[in-house]
Amino acid sequence: MRSFLFFGFVLIACHLGVMTFVGKPQGGAEARSPAPASAQLDYDPIRIRPNDEGDTGELVYLRYCSGCHGVKGDGKGPGAAFLTPRPRDFTTGIYKFMSTPAGSPPLDEDLLRTITEGLHGTSMPSWRFLPERERLSLVRYIKAFHTEWQFRPPTPPIPLHENPVDLEDQAAIEKAIAQGREVYHKKTTCWTCHPAYLPRADLEALTGSPAREQLELALAKPDHWGESILPPDFRRDRLKSVQDLRDLYRVITAGVGGTAMPTWKDSLSGAGLWALTCYVDSLRPASRSTTQRKLKSLKEAAGR
Repeated sequence: MRSFLFFGFVLIACHLGVMTFVGKPQGGAEARSPAPASAQLDYDPIRIRPNDEGDTGELVYLRYCSGCHGVKGDGKGPGAAFLTPRPRDFTTGIYKFMSTPAGSPPLDEDLLRTITEGLHGTSMPSWRFLPERERLSLVRYIKAFHTEWQFRPPTPPIPLHENPVDLEDQAAIEKAIAQGREVYHKKTTCWTCHPAYLPRADLEALTGSPAREQLELALAKPDHWGESILPPDFRRDRLKSVQDLRDLYRVITAGVGGTAMPTWKDSLSGAGLWALTCYVDSLRPASRSTTQRKLKSLKEAAGR
């Protein structure tokens, strides 16, 4: 029922976005996107038709995205006021979930992944049902809202090391989780924002310094857009852009743009990054945790 109501709201918001767009006087500058110069108001955006260049990006955006993200891409669509977190403002050029370093334009693959998979726990649904060509044209259209990117090509993505942990070996998984627990609490001190998963006495003995109050709770931090963001508690919160273990490794390695979550690529080795990934994954609910499922199947196979 909740899913049904959510998608009903999204469709209403998208419809409002289309009505807002077509309701403005033809030729009005305020109705135009800052992106392609070919933006016109003399068509029905409910029907997807290519422009003169054969690209459907503008029409796909107006039909499915403008209700939340706004016709101008500024995150101020008619549905935006009802959503938390607020829809992304594409004109800033800042995105959260990328595989490139902070400050670099995202790869097309980064935006396509978000469009295709959606973001768990937010109002951004999966648009997988759209043909791939329409999703790709949407990527190009969205990138054009930030005009600087036409002069700044993306830097190479942050290298993603192959997982050195043998996920068919119980001892190897348990060792990686134990190493990751120490990295989380001692080296990267993730508990300064996320919850700690050690008793206070154990944490203070490990770090050699006093720990903050309410260790069992996440600590809210402001993001680039002025919203107060509560870092996830891995034991219960759904991670927005994580589908599998490799996605989790990517987020830990690259960080989350516009937030207090930094990149750890220069602070940890590939093995350290994967150990931290395995530990964080082990904290997640069993239905979402690769390491938990692997350990369970290995123990069952061993007759334990």
